[in-house]
Amino acid sequence: MSYRHILPALTLALAAFTGCRGGSPQPAVSTTTPVTVASASPVAFGPAGEAGASLLGDRPLFGVAVPQPDQASLDHIEQTTGCRPTFVEIFVSVVEGMAADALERLPVTPVLSLEPWRPRNGKVQPDVDLGATLGGALDKQYRSLARQIANYQRPVLIRLAHEMNGSWYPWGRVDKNTPAQYTAMWKRVVSIFKQEGATNSLWIWSPNIPRGTSNIPLRSFYPGDDWVDVVGLTGYGVREDSPEETYGDALRQIQAFTGKKIMLTETGAQPDSSKTRWVTAFGPWLARNPTVGGFIWFQKTPGTGANADWRFDDTPARLAAFRTTLQDGHVRCA
Repeated sequence: MSYRHILPALTLALAAFTGCRGGSPQPAVSTTTPVTVASASPVAFGPAGEAGASLLGDRPLFGVAVPQPDQASLDHIEQTTGCRPTFVEIFVSVVEGMAADALERLPVTPVLSLEPWRPRNGKVQPDVDLGATLGGALDKQYRSLARQIANYQRPVLIRLAHEMNGSWYPWGRVDKNTPAQYTAMWKRVVSIFKQEGATNSLWIWSPNIPRGTSNIPLRSFYPGDDWVDVVGLTGYGVREDSPEETYGDALRQIQAFTGKKIMLTETGAQPDSSKTRWVTAFGPWLARNPTVGGFIWFQKTPGTGANADWRFDDTPARLAAFRTTLQDGHVRCA
């Protein structure tokens, strides 16, 4: 199926979030097919540009990362906040793969954080670092994931190898990795998904805010507008009174080299003396920054995938502040 045939249906599905299925995906390509990286309009096969803009419209969308991404968890969030999330984020090791029914079990649109590593083996893993990936070490695994996503048929947002400007992942600023290798890796993986017919994929390029990183300019890691649908950003409130303090530098950098819509792909605030002020200020900050078209709140506690309690409902006062901030930010619910 060509890009021209799938884009209208995909755009409609993303705008309405009905969850209905579309047409059949393209036939899978043999795993022995060489990876070829196009030099012009590389994501013209998929939903770049138009669908990304349709997905993140004039009101920001609400998403969550939760320990159990199931119907009951989302029902609870809707009951306590008055707003049903549109997205749920899950983390998948490229090396270990994804359960056959993982996407089917999700009750809303998936944001799939693809992590090319073995999660328990630390940040230096030479057999799966950027050089190894560029040599084809993970091609088989990426092709398998691409076929799963193609078979799912509904929209999937793919957050590939996030926080690449940090020094805590094998694809980040560790060992011999370079920004040029990162952008080449990105293009290789996107090209694999093109070959496997995963035209229901939207690609989220998602650095960390500069705080705590090597402070290499974010532009150095950017594959280019033709290769990216949505710009993501990881950043949490830590002893800061407002999201402007948290995100201001990163947004200024990003807006200097792309006009893509932005999604906060991990957000929340540390439980310190500033947290309630930060949560209260979040909605008004969204209203002042219309390029931020969505956010995913990290609703996990230490021991369930988080290193701090970033949740919006860790106290009744903060839950009340979050309910108000959703209204102040004119957040669109599912």
